[in-house]
Amino acid sequence: MSIALKRITLIALPLLVFAGMFTAVLTAFAETDLSTGDPSAALTTVTGAASQLSNADEDPFAIIGRIINYALGLLGIVFFGMVLYAGWLWMTSGGESEKAKEAQKLIMNAIIGILIILSAAAVSNFVISNLLAASTNS
Repeated sequence: MSIALKRITLIALPLLVFAGMFTAVLTAFAETDLSTGDPSAALTTVTGAASQLSNADEDPFAIIGRIINYALGLLGIVFFGMVLYAGWLWMTSGGESEKAKEAQKLIMNAIIGILIILSAAAVSNFVISNLLAASTNS
């Protein structure tokens, strides 16, 4: 493993972990009414957000849909990391056309990947919403 790749890994991995934790906390706080000033309400919401997937009263289709949405969100973060890495490769190519072409190819593959991810999100949201509607009507 080259030194540059090790440096990127040392920088990108903590950033991805931080982004995931930050997203989870923001999601939890978005559901909290902070106007009361009660800090225990925020803790309750964070705990509730963590146990949301194990809610036994909820429809299984909603749980599956939430899992799919979380996975697609994670893939979006991976896309962002790939584009950042490819941009860094391109900027540090130093005029070497081979490195620039490699970076362009990586950006193109990342764009194709995000299009596939967005298509999968659209299809899964359509299917899950129709399954939820069918299960609540019967």
